[in-house]
Amino acid sequence: MTFDDGQDEGVNEPITAVTSLKSTGLWRSDNCKELNGLMKTRSKLKYAINRLKTNQAAQCRMRKNRRLRMARLLDNHPEITQEITSIVRHTTSGKPSL
Repeated sequence: MTFDDGQDEGVNEPITAVTSLKSTGLWRSDNCKELNGLMKTRSKLKYAINRLKTNQAAQCRMRKNRRLRMARLLDNHPEITQEITSIVRHTTSGKPSL
């Protein structure tokens, strides 16, 4: 599955093929049912992608806010810095030291 601008190419191509049947005069009632099914599939995929993007943004905000709260806490209470250093997540990404 490849995604381009939030849509699945595997769904767009059949939709285009089915809608092109209208212009050729080969349109039948079963094509209408197929087109409706493909449109529903595309809308579900769009919804799923938008939900994933929203969740990703929410998680980024949550991590940023957690870091800011921890930094504020350590700035306001420097006496607990030594106790909390084992809990604090490191700000750098990568492989953790063993």
